[in-house]
Parts: sequence; C-alpha cells; structure tokens
Amino acid sequence: MSQVWFITGCSSGFGESLARLLLKRGHKVIATARKLSALDSLKEAGAAVMQFDVTAPLDEVKAIADKAVALYGQIDVVVNNAGYFAINSLEEATPQETYDQFNVNVFGPLNVARAFLPHMRKQKSGTFVWLGSVGGWYGGASGGLYCSTKHAIRPISESLHAEISPLGLRSVCLEPGGFRTSFLQAGNRTSYVSRIPDYAPILTPAAEMWYGADGKQNGDPEKFVQLMVDYVRKEGPFAEVSDAEYPITLLAGSDCYAVVKGQLNAQLEKMERFKDVIASTDHAK
Repeated sequence: MSQVWFITGCSSGFGESLARLLLKRGHKVIATARKLSALDSLKEAGAAVMQFDVTAPLDEVKAIADKAVALYGQIDVVVNNAGYFAINSLEEATPQETYDQFNVNVFGPLNVARAFLPHMRKQKSGTFVWLGSVGGWYGGASGGLYCSTKHAIRPISESLHAEISPLGLRSVCLEPGGFRTSFLQAGNRTSYVSRIPDYAPILTPAAEMWYGADGKQNGDPEKFVQLMVDYVRKEGPFAEVSDAEYPITLLAGSDCYAVVKGQLNAQLEKMERFKDVIASTDHAK
C-alpha cells in the first residue's frame, strides 16, 4: 500500500537517497531542505518539495506540517533526518555553537514531532523515524557536542514510542555507523578552529581524522535506505517479526555493531568489577 512520507534534510545524503527509493516504489514523498533549489532534481523525479528549516519556531513548523498534510490528506511516516556535525572541543565551543548543534540535531526534530503528532493522533496511525548514530554510544575528543545530541535521540524516540504506541502510533530510531554520504564534507560539518593552544595537538589530529574518513566509510547509503524502508514498513527481513520481537531501535553497519558491542561489554565488565561499590549506596536491610 502506498504511503506518504515527510522527510527533512533531502538536499543530499540519506534524505535524498531515501526520497528517490520511495518514489521508485510508488510512494508519495514530501521532501524538504533549507534551500528549495537543492530539491529541483527530486521535484523532477516526482516529489513534492518544501523549503523548511528544522530550527524554525514551533508555530512555523506547525504551519509546514499543516501544509504537508493538506497535500495528500495524511502523513504516514515522518523522517527526522536533518543534522550536522560540529567538530570542536567542549571548552572551545561557544554557547551559540553549542546551542546551534543541539537546535538542529535535537530541538528542531522534537518540534517536527510536536507539529505532526496532532495530525497522526487524529488519523490514529503513523510512524516517526529518528536518525541517531553510532556516535551516540561513545564520546571522544572533537565530537562531544555531536555525540551528545545523538545520544539524546535514542531515549527521545523510545520515550515517544511509549507515549504514543497506545494511540496506534510508532516511534523508531535507526543508528547508522559510517556511510559514504556527504555527511563529512564541508557543507555538513564544521571545521575545527583552534581557540585555546593547549587543545591544538589533541583536536587537530582528531579533526583531520574525520576529514580523512570522508569517502572511506564502510556503509553503502543505498543499502541503508533500503533497510530503513523495510524496517518502517515491516517488509524484507522484518516481515515475519512479531510485535514483541520488533526492535524500536536498530543499528546499521558492521562498524556500528562492533562499536556498540565493545561499549556494552566494557560497561558490563566495569559494572561487575564495581558491583559492591555500586550497591553500597542502598539503605541498610
């Protein structure tokens, strides 16, 4: 059955690839980006296009949601895909840079959900898709702000699912590892600016590592968006998965699997090592 998908961040990367795949499969797509001209090729391919900045005030986001719903009478899937990577140290990052990173990656997507929820509650169906990241499973020099935003996405999605699943709606989260999109290119990440000399020998190599990783990632973005569609529509490898077994958060990429497994194993080892210390704060029995 054909669905209507609303997707943020469609000027390139996952958003553009997802929109093209959905159109090929006969679905209706409302593709958005900050610059309308960046959507010309998707418009030619059959997508409805809208200029949309996820950091707009909530009233403006609600107006976009109303306009999107009016196009086809409903919205079945909302994909919170827009985001970027701020490369900096936590001390060097200004309050404005910190806010901007969270505004695009967390606060904006939350407002998108708030804007579409009244429509989906009314139709008693619909799915929200959130794009997390392997970066949400660890912290490291140069990526503290970005990793923090992606760490926030998983519990937001899972909490939203707990709140809306009794209403017939769903919220799911995909956490990709490294994929060969334009994500690490200059337009989708900031460049490291050294403001405190002490950090230069630490942050400069870390930033150069990110710059050098562009185009060398393990993941195939076309395979990722195919997985996303199967995951959301419960097709392909998810066709026979029961509701009880269906994962509302899903990793993507062998590198992501390895990182997350390593993080969990390390955390479990430390928990066992300090189990008595952890339990020592309980009331005496």
